[in-house]
Amino acid sequence: MAGVSREALDSWVLALKNWLLPIYCKRCGDRLLTEENGFFCASCWAGAPWIEPPLCDRCGRPHFEMVGLGYAPEYYPCADCRERPSPYLDRVFASAVYDEVASDAVKLLKFGRRVKLAAVMGSAMAGTLRRDSAGLRPDTIVPVPLYRTRYRERGFNQSALLAETVAAECGFGPPDMTGLARIRPTRAQSGIRDPRERRDNVRGAFAVADDRFRGKAVLLVDDVMTTGGTLEECARVLKRAGRAAAVYAVVFARTVKGIKDQ
Repeated sequence: MAGVSREALDSWVLALKNWLLPIYCKRCGDRLLTEENGFFCASCWAGAPWIEPPLCDRCGRPHFEMVGLGYAPEYYPCADCRERPSPYLDRVFASAVYDEVASDAVKLLKFGRRVKLAAVMGSAMAGTLRRDSAGLRPDTIVPVPLYRTRYRERGFNQSALLAETVAAECGFGPPDMTGLARIRPTRAQSGIRDPRERRDNVRGAFAVADDRFRGKAVLLVDDVMTTGGTLEECARVLKRAGRAAAVYAVVFARTVKGIKDQ
């Protein structure tokens, strides 16, 4: 329309869509009047249990601020990482604690097939990398793969969708979707409580296609980290069979034991 700005036209279109097809926050039920996040209102999203420094510079877990010692560093290893450092994962970056609205988002994306959420979640992950990674520039970015039957059932790989947004917003190259493969089916990790069972469940489940990762710094992308068994196995394969020089990981959410007590 002549004389009407693009901003004004977009505003009218949004108002019309909100009138004809109203959408509501999946957390609190309030009506959403913006398309910036079409699933959660600004208040619920801002109130998510986002992970902020001080945090562990190995596993990405938030921890108590050091009290009575004056200056407290923003990044330092937690007790678990000091005592039992991961032999394969060099560092994990996590945007949120897997609780409240963050867990709602993960479940909506993965099981509710709300694929547009991947852009919102991936943007949060990109922000975490920009803040915490000190300019990390991986040679390649790799989503944790799904087994072919699971992919056919779901119709998409949520980790691949997240990886595309992270790569685009951080200025990395396009994700490598074929270099790491899941070669056998596994039980859903969410249904396994014992950490040892989780590790056994994914042991030998991944393989590299060729030597494309030799000497490279690889950034793995996944939606959730619980015990870390899946990411650890992917990193093990990338370093041992793929001869990767370093393996990092970024996830949207991770579980944090005792977070409600902190």
